Amino acid sequence: MRRSIVALASTALLACAQDPEMAQLCGIDRDRAITATFAIGGALAGAAAFVFALYYTHPYTLYGAQSGLIAFTAAMLGGIGRPRGALLAGLMLGIVAAFSDFYLAVQWTPVLLLALLIGLLVLRPAEAGDTATASAPAALAARDRNGSQRSRWMLAALLILGALYPLLDRLLDGGTQLIVLGGLIFVLLALGMNLVLGFAGLLDLGYAASFAIGAYTAGLLTLPGGALAGLGAQQHTLLVFAVCAGLAALYGAANALLTMRLRGEYRAVVTLAFGQIVPLLVVNFDGVTNGARGLTGLPPPQLFGLALSTPTQRYYLAFGLICLTATASLWLGRSRIGRAWAALSADELAAASSGVPPTHMRVLACSLASGVAGVAGALFASSFSYVNPDAAEFRITAMVLAMVVIGGAGSVSGAIIGALAIAAIDQFAISWLGAWAAARAAEGYWFLGVFDVRTLNFLFFGLALYVATLLRGRRAT
Repeated sequence: MRRSIVALASTALLACAQDPEMAQLCGIDRDRAITATFAIGGALAGAAAFVFALYYTHPYTLYGAQSGLIAFTAAMLGGIGRPRGALLAGLMLGIVAAFSDFYLAVQWTPVLLLALLIGLLVLRPAEAGDTATASAPAALAARDRNGSQRSRWMLAALLILGALYPLLDRLLDGGTQLIVLGGLIFVLLALGMNLVLGFAGLLDLGYAASFAIGAYTAGLLTLPGGALAGLGAQQHTLLVFAVCAGLAALYGAANALLTMRLRGEYRAVVTLAFGQIVPLLVVNFDGVTNGARGLTGLPPPQLFGLALSTPTQRYYLAFGLICLTATASLWLGRSRIGRAWAALSADELAAASSGVPPTHMRVLACSLASGVAGVAGALFASSFSYVNPDAAEFRITAMVLAMVVIGGAGSVSGAIIGALAIAAIDQFAISWLGAWAAARAAEGYWFLGVFDVRTLNFLFFGLALYVATLLRGRRAT
């Protein structure tokens, strides 16, 4: 009896995985089956985390994404939907990891496993589900592709306010230009993400890797006393930015070409794996990148022989780059390229039948988005005089993704507003709330000091991203 119940449950799950609508027509409760699947998966992940904590004696907060990718590698290697295959593949990966730890080095084991995952997904045979006509992120795209009068007026108001902000900050004695400069870098990142997600309908979960490539390229080119100091790149900031954009764009193009055959969650997993590999490579090649310590003491940016050493000068440099990127985004959205991206994100098969080349258009979208991220990374390194492996962390991608989705994917003004809102919450609201909670805890309200508000800010961003995605997805359907 118990065995027959398990068989019925597994049959229901398989039916929902193959054809959810047909399974529901046959009397299977699709919502209950999906809920049961997530509950069982969460319970097994919790058990694995318990064993992990017992073995390593303490948990690692940033290990979740990497362990999830390794688990996905085992599932792919053993065959999706085959428990015995996943078990054997997991054991094999454990043996491979042990040999890598012993014969290679511990720090190279995650790189090896993630490379194996990328190879499995890229080289696997194409399946029927891969030819879906609409990409999943297209549901997040805004209906209005920046053509409305309201969007243009909103963007103009934002640019005027941005141009006057240093004057207002000086009049109000705010002293927040450096903090706002960090927010402007996120605005630039959000505009780049908006190109690939909002216009082309492609989800890139390794977007921070392009940001790190640009930052480290600028750092290595301009570091005083470094191996490339003889090139004299410190006096040619625009050329350095162009090189950073070019290298990041090449990475984006390679990423797009490798994932061209993949759709939906498979493409997202591969981009996430690439995003996890880049910070590992940065740390492992410590002879070049200075490892976890990063590069410090970078010179300020220079334009036409003038060193931009004050916060106001660097602010206007970032503001100028945002104006150029926003203008180019608006032009692309109204051009034939933007219409081709919109057609591909809505229905790839119909777009290809109408003469739109999917490969060229997607490579172009990924290259442009990564190029913008590379410029943002170069701006960060030159403005704050340092760069470290944190620039490639997944939390950067998650924050930028939240900015674009909350502001409205496909809207230039929405991406800017979402980036400014998230940056304001992160830099001002969270800091104020943390100081308030600490003061109240000192007055006797001890329960306010149990949790550190600063460490919980990404939890709030994650919840905001989840709610925004859920609401926009339901609206699109």
